[in-house]
Amino acid sequence: MSFVPYVSTAQTVAYAYDWLLSIPDEVEIVSNHGLSFSIAVYFLSRVSQIGHVLSVALSAATPVGACRIIGLTIGSCGVTSVAATSYLFFLRVRAVYLRSKWITGLFGALWAATVALNILAATALSKEHPAATSTPVVVVHSGCTNAGVGLFFLPSVSTFVNDTLVFLAISYRLVANVAVAEGGRRTHLRAVFQGKGLHSLSRALLQSGQVYYLATILFFCANIAVMVSPLVPLAAHTMFVSTFACFTNLMACHVFRGVTLGYIEESPTSVGMTSSRIAAALRTRTLRTELGRVSK
Repeated sequence: MSFVPYVSTAQTVAYAYDWLLSIPDEVEIVSNHGLSFSIAVYFLSRVSQIGHVLSVALSAATPVGACRIIGLTIGSCGVTSVAATSYLFFLRVRAVYLRSKWITGLFGALWAATVALNILAATALSKEHPAATSTPVVVVHSGCTNAGVGLFFLPSVSTFVNDTLVFLAISYRLVANVAVAEGGRRTHLRAVFQGKGLHSLSRALLQSGQVYYLATILFFCANIAVMVSPLVPLAAHTMFVSTFACFTNLMACHVFRGVTLGYIEESPTSVGMTSSRIAAALRTRTLRTELGRVSK
């Protein structure tokens, strides 16, 4: 498809431009909070995603025959990016629930399943020739092939399901802890849609999550429609898979920066859950502390 290189180039330029604009915020975050574990995961997500989009752009624009190397590069960068981005949301939901063991186990398992399915899909990129099976073969780039859209369908869905459950869990927790003297359902609805009754960090977590989720669900539907539509040429079914991953990474990083730079309040909620406690759980220990614990 002649327009595939243009899509790949456009997503690379857009991601690089967004990163350039975010550098002042990132400098402020590191200056104020140091290199904590969650911030290190954020930068890993950024670096791996830019590596992924650059690899896709180069492979789509240049007729290279080294499919195995291209596949390994795209696959490894893509899996690392998805793993780091999903882990940011895992840290987020764990922080809102104040590191509950039950929540940590549940969403940790969801994160592991999401990463495993993305690894499974990435292995298809290492094939150099179409497999001699009845499975439809899709040309991804430069003559490289995979076994069809099925493998790419599963990680896209798993990522979406994981994001959905994280969003619902965070929303439920924050709204349920609104200190309500009276008003009942109407007050809770105002908390959901307007952030009324929530303190600054809780409101930022809720509303940024709503923006992220709305944008992601629209892009997810468009991506799935392209992947399964009989009107779209078979070779273009996976065209927006990397674009969807790039978009979710960009939005997730935007949310992380916004929450990390948000104002912190000490006012407790009805169950004693303060914004400062959430922030402390979200930022976690510094890398030096974590490495020291591992070495002991």
